[in-house]
Amino acid sequence: LSMIQKILSKVSSLLSSGTEPKNKMIYAVNSGDYLGEFFVYMESNENEYRFLSLPKMQLRKVPKDKFKFAIDNKVLELVEKLPSETYQVCKAQYENINN
Repeated sequence: LSMIQKILSKVSSLLSSGTEPKNKMIYAVNSGDYLGEFFVYMESNENEYRFLSLPKMQLRKVPKDKFKFAIDNKVLELVEKLPSETYQVCKAQYENINN
């Protein structure tokens, strides 16, 4: 029973991600200039969220208000939380292009 509760808790946290990206999350871009890309959340500052774009491996900066709009209008859609090993590869690439 506790295993089912853990699974339901994880699914619930994914579905209720709200309008702020969470660590290790990947989002599909469903329309707009970046259609077909996936954004891996990396970090934020007071004005924007920063993502690594896959498969292009480019830095994408998204203003916080535009991120909320994109989530609300399904321009961006949460896909999943990346496994730690996969996220570490993305993080290394992000740090490489961000320096």
